[in-house]
Amino acid sequence: MTGDQLADLRAEGATASGEKDDVVQVQPSFTNLGPAMLEYYGEPVFRVTIPEGTTAVEVSFDCQPYTSDDEWDQWNAKWGEPGAREYACLATETPKGVKNLYNFGLRIDDVVADASGAVSVRLAGDPNSENDSAKIVINPTNAGGGNGDGGTGGGDGGPLPVTGASTGLYAGIGGLLLAAGIGGYLLAKRRRTRFVA
Repeated sequence: MTGDQLADLRAEGATASGEKDDVVQVQPSFTNLGPAMLEYYGEPVFRVTIPEGTTAVEVSFDCQPYTSDDEWDQWNAKWGEPGAREYACLATETPKGVKNLYNFGLRIDDVVADASGAVSVRLAGDPNSENDSAKIVINPTNAGGGNGDGGTGGGDGGPLPVTGASTGLYAGIGGLLLAAGIGGYLLAKRRRTRFVA
C-alpha cells in the first residue's frame, strides 16, 4: 500500500451444522475490497476464535495458535497445529477483489444451538472498521448467522473459483512449501485465492 491508497479488508464468517462428534468444515475468509492491493504482510492479519463446544482438529496450513499475549514468530511457529482456541493467520499479496480462504475442520464436542466463534481482520490503515469482524456459527438457528458483523454482504452469487482443485490438496502442498520458505508459501497461497465477481 502506497501513498493515500489503502486496502479495505472485509472479514467473512462461516456456518456449519452437525451432530456430536461430527467434524464439520468451515472456511472463514476475508476479501480485499480495495482500492489498493494488500502486499505481503508478515503480521497476523486474520484472527480466528474457535466456536464454543468445538475443537479444531484440522487447521489451515497458514494459521498458528496465537493470542494477543503471545509473541508473533512466523519463522518458528507451529503452523497448522490443531487444538487451540485462537489462531492467527498470514495474508500474502492480495489484489482488489480477491478472497482469501482459511480451512478449518471442527469437531462438535457438545451440540449447542448458535455456538459462535469469531473472525477478524487487523490491518493498520484499513479505512473501514465496520466490516472487520464476523462470526463462525455452528448449528445456527438463523440461516444468515455466519455473516455476523461482516458488514456489506454479497447477493452477487459469491466468488468464482480460479481453479477446480480441492483446497485439501492445496493445504497439503502448502504445508510442504512453507517448510521450504516464504517463496514456496507465497506460491501456494496465491493458488488458494478466489476472485470475486
